[in-house]
Amino acid sequence: MTNETDVNTFMASVNWQVNSKFSLNLGMAYSMADMEMQDVRFGSESFTEGVTFPDLGGATSTWAGEYDPANTNDIESYSDLEYDIININVGASYAITDTIGLTVNYVYEDVESDEKYVYGDEDGDYQSLMTYLTVRF
Repeated sequence: MTNETDVNTFMASVNWQVNSKFSLNLGMAYSMADMEMQDVRFGSESFTEGVTFPDLGGATSTWAGEYDPANTNDIESYSDLEYDIININVGASYAITDTIGLTVNYVYEDVESDEKYVYGDEDGDYQSLMTYLTVRF
């Protein structure tokens, strides 16, 4: 089995110290990702109901179904994962005093996938607003 993963990320950021108490930052990232499995070949070893095997706790467990590793050989048909991610983050920091500071950060992330995967459509976006109070002593 081979698993090939490529991720290319391009990033840029700017930090600006407006004055001795106030600073701003802006960051952007764009990622292109691709992952694919090939040559997945397992032999057929069917386990059926009634097979007993030891579990990690020292007791024995009984499998109540059927499992065959060869069923995973079709993983290649849905393992071609391609997606792009855009990440934008903006922040500001303010020194209220020499020992107390306030920081606010906003993050926006957008994921675009080229096809539906095992769990369906993986497109979507994410937003987060975080505030920090820093005390130095």
